Amino acid sequence: MVWEGGIDYLTESAVQSTVAGLARLLAPSSLLIFTFTDKGALDGSKVFRGARRWRSLSRAGGEPVLFGLNPDTLAEVLKPYRFQLESDASTEEIARRYNSPLGRTESGNRAYRVATARCMAP
Repeated sequence: MVWEGGIDYLTESAVQSTVAGLARLLAPSSLLIFTFTDKGALDGSKVFRGARRWRSLSRAGGEPVLFGLNPDTLAEVLKPYRFQLESDASTEEIARRYNSPLGRTESGNRAYRVATARCMAP
């Protein structure tokens, strides 16, 4: 299951409800691939190049980012929902890994991340 670009615009309780629902619906060993913003970019606890401008533009555009996750605690956050974190990387890391060998120049972003989690048996 791919959940791309949705978490950022939901409230924390809506994200929790959605993850709980996915845990009930997905078969054991299914993968959930999702994108999210590092919570530190939202609350200012981490410094990311361009984060202040990005927050301002998202609000002005009518799409304020409401929710983020902390990559350092993501595995623990997913456990109660029966998801085991398998990978988590910033789009900047992913761009270096995959774009550079292809001669592409997209740089990605340190604050925007892609994670993969496996649904575990109840």
